[in-house]
Amino acid sequence: MSGLNIERLIQSYICKRFFKLAILIVCLTFIFLYSTAKGDTYLQVYAKSDNYIDTLGWSEHYLKFGERIAVFIPPYTAHFTVYPVEESLYSVSIDFFELGPGHSFRQVKMTSKLNHWQEVTDLPAKNVFFYYYFRLTKDTVANFSYIPKDSLVSFETIHYVSWIWPNSYSDFKWRARSDYLENIFDLYRKRLGVTRSNKINFYIFPASNNTIDIDIHRGIGFDIPDGNLYAVFRREFDSALPEVAQLFVIYETWGYSARMLAVGFSRYYLDDIYLAKEMMPYISAKKVKAILSDEFPEDIHTADILSGAFVRYLIDGYGLAPFKMLYEKSLPGNFVFTDVYNESFDELVDSFIDYEDKLKLDEPKALYFSDIYSSQHWFDKALPYKIWLASKSNKNDVYLKRLGACFFYLGRYAESESCYTILAKQHNDVDEAVYLQGQAYLRCGKLEKAIENFKKSCKSYPNSAKMLAEIYLNEYRFEEAKAVIDNIDDVPDSWTAIVKARLAIADGQNA
Repeated sequence: MSGLNIERLIQSYICKRFFKLAILIVCLTFIFLYSTAKGDTYLQVYAKSDNYIDTLGWSEHYLKFGERIAVFIPPYTAHFTVYPVEESLYSVSIDFFELGPGHSFRQVKMTSKLNHWQEVTDLPAKNVFFYYYFRLTKDTVANFSYIPKDSLVSFETIHYVSWIWPNSYSDFKWRARSDYLENIFDLYRKRLGVTRSNKINFYIFPASNNTIDIDIHRGIGFDIPDGNLYAVFRREFDSALPEVAQLFVIYETWGYSARMLAVGFSRYYLDDIYLAKEMMPYISAKKVKAILSDEFPEDIHTADILSGAFVRYLIDGYGLAPFKMLYEKSLPGNFVFTDVYNESFDELVDSFIDYEDKLKLDEPKALYFSDIYSSQHWFDKALPYKIWLASKSNKNDVYLKRLGACFFYLGRYAESESCYTILAKQHNDVDEAVYLQGQAYLRCGKLEKAIENFKKSCKSYPNSAKMLAEIYLNEYRFEEAKAVIDNIDDVPDSWTAIVKARLAIADGQNA
């Protein structure tokens, strides 16, 4: 074999090896990019200034490369877009939008290493310069699994898009909750004139990892420049609350301010002023002032209620215009009460505490909150008002029945039984009262007492007959069940049909 042929063979061998190596490199690069896009990375952001800390604190979002993520930390909304460049190195583009009053804009582009904090400096707002910090870090969360879209519902001021499972318990609750949220939102728009020109695009998800725009800890995502609001709504956790939608509009129209003022105003139409009254005997005036001025309260629930009550006191007592001036001139940790009200923060809080001490709940207010919370299936929130109505009103029978139902829905069957027992004693001739008492007996495990009540009222109250038949069928007492069912009027309702079908099956017939 000549030297030339040997040289060609060597070159061919080297080319093939390099070709295979190139293919391997391309494959490994693809695998790297694919694996990094699997959602196992997330974005952490916080902000501070020379004198003040932001009002929302730490924000954490799941990351999908190439998609724009809206991170909201007052006074800016920051839109992040991230691409992987090589292992542990990323290209980051950030658009900063100021809430107000200046509505500044800045675009920043940089590269970032994994787990390395990056800083963006000198972002101005209200004559203060802010510094935003972010980092990309790894997580073990799998890729996002998106839920199929549910129906699209349009309302007057909010555009809802729901990703909740159709006909699920959450979907059932959401249909009622959205009406309530819309009603509260319209109260701000019509009575207080705090609104926006276009609708809010309100996206509802069943979990915080269904969209990159939701802060995974708070279950909320604000994309103020694009008018998008994201929230989690499910049976165990609900961030789709009225105050969230209103907070969106307050930040957008009035800019940012101290936490107490923003959160408090967003809760203006809630019942905080009555809830705070219950708290006051257990909190000193010094503690109230400390909670209201704390930008990062440990007990967020208490801080939110006190903020809502105090802001309601200021607006109702002094008007909306002075409060708006206070909001716009104040900063986190720096109030200007004396400039606006000619009274110090301490003096106003002392007056507020005195006001709460003298505050009296009346029947219209108690009935309003009782009904509005019951309609949203918030029976725990409705309960204090139902107790007040049952004990204070001259319509005792009506409210006692509603109180019994509230206890029943909360699973507090013994207390429900007590309410219905009182009703049954007062109105022994009212079959509904006897039936409700029987239902409470049944839930408390007092089967024989329940049967006795249903027997007593079954001839004139059809629901008692159906319930009695159900009990007999469950106990395999088919003859007794048949005797009860034969006396039920042939009413075309589903419960009667089900009871008759169960008896037919037990008798070996076709249902």
